[in-house]
Amino acid sequence: MSGTTLDTVSALFAEHLGVPVESVKPESTVASLFGDSLDEAELVIGIEDKFGIQITDDDARTLDSVGKVAEYIDGRKQAERA
Repeated sequence: MSGTTLDTVSALFAEHLGVPVESVKPESTVASLFGDSLDEAELVIGIEDKFGIQITDDDARTLDSVGKVAEYIDGRKQAERA
């Protein structure tokens, strides 16, 4: 997983949820950072905008941590290059 992607995703979570970026870890979830389902939906939209990708509803349901989001984005980037 790219450190850059993880850093960017962590910053998006921190900014949206109003928490210090230092408190966002790869294993952090929206709920563990005191967010709710609306925050999850808004974060998916923000991630799509930031990275220029579309995330299906099925995929979004599996992205339950910051680290999984970063891995997903890196996988999508790698697939696009292939």
